[in-house]
Amino acid sequence: MHRYLEIVRDFIIRQRLFSGDEKNILVGLSGGADSVCLLFMLKELKKNGMLPYTEIIAAHINHGIRGEEAKRDEQFVNELCKKHSIRLFCKTADIPKIVADTKESEESAGRRIRYSFFREVLGCEGGGVTVTAHHKNDLAETVLMNIARGTGLTGLSGIRAKQGEVARPLICLTRRQIEEYVRDNGLKFVNDSTNALDIYTRNYLRNKVIPLMEENVNTGLVEHIFRLSEISARADEYFEEEALRLFKQCASTGDKTELSCALISRQKRIVREYLYRRIFRELTGFTTDFSAERIDETDALVIDTANNKRNGKIIELPHGIRVMAGSGSVYFIKAEALKINIRENEYEDDDDIEIALFEGDVRQRLEGGECVKLKHGGVEVLLELTEIFLKNEDSCYTKFFNYDIINDTACLRRVQRSDFITVTADGKKHSVMKELKNRKIPAKDRDKTLVLVQGSDCFWIPGVRRSMKALAGGEGRILKISVHGCTKGN
Repeated sequence: MHRYLEIVRDFIIRQRLFSGDEKNILVGLSGGADSVCLLFMLKELKKNGMLPYTEIIAAHINHGIRGEEAKRDEQFVNELCKKHSIRLFCKTADIPKIVADTKESEESAGRRIRYSFFREVLGCEGGGVTVTAHHKNDLAETVLMNIARGTGLTGLSGIRAKQGEVARPLICLTRRQIEEYVRDNGLKFVNDSTNALDIYTRNYLRNKVIPLMEENVNTGLVEHIFRLSEISARADEYFEEEALRLFKQCASTGDKTELSCALISRQKRIVREYLYRRIFRELTGFTTDFSAERIDETDALVIDTANNKRNGKIIELPHGIRVMAGSGSVYFIKAEALKINIRENEYEDDDDIEIALFEGDVRQRLEGGECVKLKHGGVEVLLELTEIFLKNEDSCYTKFFNYDIINDTACLRRVQRSDFITVTADGKKHSVMKELKNRKIPAKDRDKTLVLVQGSDCFWIPGVRRSMKALAGGEGRILKISVHGCTKGN
C-alpha cells in the first residue's frame, strides 16, 4: 500500500470520518489532481476491505464559466468514471446568471450550487456522505485569510475534517504529496486554468504569499499551520462545551437570556466570551457580527454588575439584540420582545390556524435579503435566509432548514392524526402524536400543537423536536425559521 494511502486510511479511522454503514460516499469530482486522487484512494481502500458495504459514486458540476475548458473537464470525468465503472451524476449551472440575479460572488454561488447538488444526489440515492478533496494547503490558505480578516480560535481551526455530512479525507496531505501519489500511480487529470490567476484572494495566497513565506521564513509553513489548526480546533471545542454548560445554567427563553453576574464573573475571561457568543447565536442565528469591541463592553458590564455598578446600562448589539444590566443580572434581549407581548394562548380557539410559508412573493422577498414576518392571530413566524446555522436544543423556537428542499406547500398548522415525522438519519418515521406522547405532552394539549409540514410530512414541532429531513448543513442556502406565540402542546 502506498505510504500516502496509509496516512489517509489512518486519518479516516482516527477522525471517524465514516461509520462503515454508509450506503454511498459521493466524491465531488472536478477532474483535477486532488479530486482524482481522492476518488482512486477511496476505491483502493474499498478494494482492501475498508467500506465493504458502501458504493463510491461521483458528482460533477459544469459552472458555465470556463467555456470549452469546462466542457473538456466534463468529458474527462465522464470517460474516467465509465472506464472504472463509477456511477457519475452531472449538472450544468449558469453561475454568471445566478451571480447577476443574486449579487453573490462567483465563489459563493458556485459553492452553494455544488453542495445543493451533492445533497440532491445523495437524497435520491438513499443517503450517505459527501467527500471533498480539500487538503493541507487549502486549510493553510483558509487560516491565513481568516487571520488577515480578523479571527479567533474558530477561524484558526480552518477547514474541519468533518462538518455535518461533508468529510475531507485528504486534509491530512499536502498538495505536493497528492501530486506525488498521482504521479506514482499514473493517474490522469485536468488542470483548471483559473487556478493560475491571482485576481482571487485564495489564488494570490496560493501562488504568491505561501511560496514566498516557505522560501524565506520556513519550508514547513503548511505543516505548522495544520498543527495550529488542530490545536485550535480542540481548544475551540473545549470552550464551546464550557459555554454550553454555563448556558444551561442561565434562565433562557426564545427572546431573552438572563445571566447571574455573580456566577459568570467567576469564570475565566475566555469562557465568558464563548458564553456571550453562544447566547448571541441562540438569539439571532448568527455566529459573526458580534465584534471584539462589543464583547469587551459586554464583559465589562457583567463584571461591573457583579460589583453592583452600572444598573440600567444598555448595550446595543447587531440584529436587534440589547444587553441590559439590573439587580445582579445581565439580560440579552431581542429588542422586538420589549415592544411586542404576544399572549401564548391568543389563538387557542382558532381551530383553522394555518400559515403558508411561501405564499405570494415570500420567496422573492427572502432571496432579496428581507426578513419576512408572517402572522395568524397571536402566532408569528419569522423567515430569513442566512449563510450560517447553529445546532440548538429541541426546546428552542428557532431552527434552521435546507431552503432548497422545502417546497411551496409548506405551512405551519395544528397537528393532524395522519402527520408523521422522520426520527433517524436512515429515514425511520413514526406519527407526530406518538412523538408528542413520548415527549410527555399532556393528552389534552396534543391536538392543539403546531407543526411545520409539507402535506403530512412534519419537518418541525416547534419547542418539541425537529425532523431528520431538510437538515441545514454543508454550504448552501439555509432558511432560519422562528416561531413566536406558541408553547409545547399549546
